[in-house]
Amino acid sequence: MGRLKQLGLPVQPDKNLSLKTVKTLAKKYDLEGSIIHSDRGIHYTNKDFVNLLEKLKVKQSMSRKGNCWDNAKAESFFSHFKCESIYLMKDKLEDEHDVKLITDEYMDYCINYRPQKFLGGMPTRTYKQTQLSM
Repeated sequence: MGRLKQLGLPVQPDKNLSLKTVKTLAKKYDLEGSIIHSDRGIHYTNKDFVNLLEKLKVKQSMSRKGNCWDNAKAESFFSHFKCESIYLMKDKLEDEHDVKLITDEYMDYCINYRPQKFLGGMPTRTYKQTQLSM
């Protein structure tokens, strides 16, 4: 959590963290036409956050109230990502560069090598190549 303080971000998620995160992204990237999906927490439903997204022409997507299944695939992916990489490496992560590196490595693993049960045990890339060659 010390790194969040160094970056000037609050330690606990709140309205300011959500706003600052989107503003930081908007300085680096043109977000027009992007979609931000979230739950219905106050961090994402407050007037300032909604207005910021409208100003940036970002579409806001939210799960239906009380329906966690709306975002089940993303939740499942991030659960695997955290368990298979972040939690294992947490003591070795020193800065955002390390987080980016581990994320890139995990995405490569996930796409090219990680067997996917719902794809018959094939990695995503192999399955896609198989489907394209048919």
